Amino acid sequence: MTTHIRTVIAFAVGFLGTVVPDTASAQSPVMRDAWFTHTQTVPGQRYGREDPSQVWDRTTSFTQGKDPKVILIMILNDWGAHTIAGARQGPDGRRHTFDYSLETLGGGGRWRGTSRFWDTDKLAPGKHVIELTIDGVKAGTYEFEVKRAP
Repeated sequence: MTTHIRTVIAFAVGFLGTVVPDTASAQSPVMRDAWFTHTQTVPGQRYGREDPSQVWDRTTSFTQGKDPKVILIMILNDWGAHTIAGARQGPDGRRHTFDYSLETLGGGGRWRGTSRFWDTDKLAPGKHVIELTIDGVKAGTYEFEVKRAP
């Protein structure tokens, strides 16, 4: 029954075209949400908004020559120190790993955003899949597509 429900949810989410973590692998209690965006913001900026999607738009499609960067936004539930790691698999099947550490931030708030980006023109056209972990715990699988300039 649980597998069937996950399949129906995955189908419904895929049909709607939104980027959400794979519910079967999203285990990290630290990850609140993640998505891809075109919106570039100033590093270190603090936002007084309840909803982070009011800051960064959501998309899964990027065009070479038009969109300078593919930006993955990750919203965390706390301001503590964490290690973010992942692997991006390109259309050719090769995996490219990355990792970085976040320091504890002072202050307060309900969420914290961090990001990772790739230069769109340096990515091969096609589907790219990213698997994330936070502190070694699965945090979801995310997909985006790179298109050639028309």
